Amino acid sequence: MTVEAFAQTKLDLLRRRLDYQVRRARKLSDARSVHDLRVAIRRYGQGLKLFRELLPDQETKKSRRRLRKILKAAGAVRNLDIALDLMREARCRDEGLRRRLMNQRREARKALKCLA
Repeated sequence: MTVEAFAQTKLDLLRRRLDYQVRRARKLSDARSVHDLRVAIRRYGQGLKLFRELLPDQETKKSRRRLRKILKAAGAVRNLDIALDLMREARCRDEGLRRRLMNQRREARKALKCLA
């Protein structure tokens, strides 16, 4: 197998995983699916970076730019998931804060769905 064929095979596998996680995150939008989406984006991005010399520059730049936007939106959702988890672990009973965080998460999730 040539290096180019190997790279294409690996990138195809990473891309399929990413596509699956995008669909899953759009459908479920739970904490686990958002986390898994972020992992898939980082792995695919690393694959693009690793094999960049074997890929067309324009295609790679466009993909990485789009991935950064999705990763940023998913990060906003993930940060709010973590904040809500910390509230639960600390047994914080501030309903106003919880509601604000939930509303912010809902808005961040909408933004993520528009990009993903």
